[in-house]
Amino acid sequence: MTISKKPKSILSKMFFSAFLTTTVIEFTAVGAGLIDGLITTRMLGTVAMAAEGIVYPYYSIVGIISGLLAGGMQIIAGNQLSRGKREEMQKMFSMVTLIATIISVLFVIAFFAKADFIVMLLGARGNVVELQPGAADYLRGLASGTLPLILCVILSSALQMDSASNLVRIAAAGGMVADIVLDVIAVKMGWGLFGMGLASSVSYYVNLGILFLHFLKKNRMVHFKFKNLPWASLSEIMTLGSDKLAKRLANTLRPIILNMLIISAGGALGMSALSIRNTIATFFEIPISGIAGATALLIGIAYGEKNKEECIQIAKLAHRYTYVCSVVICVLMALSARFLAAYYVKDEGELRQLVILAMYMFGIQSFFRSLVFNRMAYLQSIFRVKESFALTMFSRLLAVTTCAALLVKPLGSKGVILSFAIGDAMICIGILFYHLLLNKGRLSNIEDYLMLPKEFDVPPQDIIEVTIKDEEEVALSAHQLQAFCKGHKYDKKTAMYASLYLEEATLNIIHHGFAQVKNPSPIDVRILIVNGELIIRIRDYCPAFDLPKRIALVQDDVDPDKHLGIKLISATGKKIEYVNLLDTNTLILTI
Repeated sequence: MTISKKPKSILSKMFFSAFLTTTVIEFTAVGAGLIDGLITTRMLGTVAMAAEGIVYPYYSIVGIISGLLAGGMQIIAGNQLSRGKREEMQKMFSMVTLIATIISVLFVIAFFAKADFIVMLLGARGNVVELQPGAADYLRGLASGTLPLILCVILSSALQMDSASNLVRIAAAGGMVADIVLDVIAVKMGWGLFGMGLASSVSYYVNLGILFLHFLKKNRMVHFKFKNLPWASLSEIMTLGSDKLAKRLANTLRPIILNMLIISAGGALGMSALSIRNTIATFFEIPISGIAGATALLIGIAYGEKNKEECIQIAKLAHRYTYVCSVVICVLMALSARFLAAYYVKDEGELRQLVILAMYMFGIQSFFRSLVFNRMAYLQSIFRVKESFALTMFSRLLAVTTCAALLVKPLGSKGVILSFAIGDAMICIGILFYHLLLNKGRLSNIEDYLMLPKEFDVPPQDIIEVTIKDEEEVALSAHQLQAFCKGHKYDKKTAMYASLYLEEATLNIIHHGFAQVKNPSPIDVRILIVNGELIIRIRDYCPAFDLPKRIALVQDDVDPDKHLGIKLISATGKKIEYVNLLDTNTLILTI
């Protein structure tokens, strides 16, 4: 009988869960704008849609703060939780929330006081100056929702790690329904673009209110702890969140530049086409961003464990999702381009043809965009901050704006529309050549793309990775662990305690956890030696079971015949830590 060496089932489930929830978080950040665009075009006309398009960078401006803080927090928290450090994560979450609240209030004041000036900077001037009043009204309506929008992104990122993915999804759905209903009411009441923006703001309060229900749960990992906040980690959070900062900054500057280019070539008609293109593209980019977000979170956890094998598996999963997602988007664009164009533009003519072209080109672009997004997320999670920042600025700003500037004169508005797909294709070619140079012309396997540091690998003789499906494999794994300890000169007592811990912990999962799950995934066990310490990490995909808390409850029981397994586990190690992360139980014993 052999024991499997490459646990994939739990990782696949974690990736899928992270993908779904990150997709929802991305929708939370931009969903209101998408819904507003759908309703505005049909009920208020393409001129109002153009005015909304002017204000669209608002979401990126606000996203600079939420992305910077939430992105850095999630990477550090993933690393901390992979080592069982829950309290550090809670303090960091509290600090990030406090900072976000203060900045949000300042943003609201600025948006209300300088709305006319801001929309003028965003492009509402010159031959489209008539868009300025509507754009300013829409910005004022959105402004009051700045605080809940930023907090929704931060809180959703934290709850995702606290195995509250379902609540995050419910909250996003609740906000979406509220926005649709309130948008229709705003139009019927004649509140115009201000009402549309205000409806979006209220929907974010609904979303946030549902998320706060998580704090009514007793067994939760995310807490507010405002004492002894880790201010020293703020610089690291901002550094690691710089990828999100670059993304949002580029997303703010790019539309401003493209707005000016397309307005110079096509006026309000060109601006309407670009606005419609951005609305549809942003919706279909949400799952692309979801894949990248799942990659960032899981790579961050694997990197914290120095788990090269898991990094490879996650990279393969990410690319598999990328290929499927891009094919689906491409087919949908090919089949629905004319329908979508007819929905947004009632009259046939140049505007409708531009929108159709934009849909076809986005279908082609989706494959390149998915690869680029995944690469940026991966680089960020392995702390290659400079490379990630550079790639983000090139892919989201420099490539597309350069192409647009070169093509707008010979091709007019079509040149701007074409620039998105051409820019992402150029970036993918650039990434390929970069790695060819980095690996001296060799790209034989996926490890050539990982860029992991040389000291990342744990020596093969210092690590065991197995999966356990039944009691027979428990016994085999315990025997293997004893031989492992003996080979590393641990005394017999330590070897016995380690194997007993492994047996008791995994048997407890098989007897109690597996019984509560249909088609349970094998238990993922990783045993390694780091800095002279023996570390046993056990991960399962069963209902939450906080072993250290259970140990604390039963250790005072004087009855020698009760809770023998748990009491034995508590005696084996100098430190036992537990986290329930992405709906998985993770136990870490250090001897």
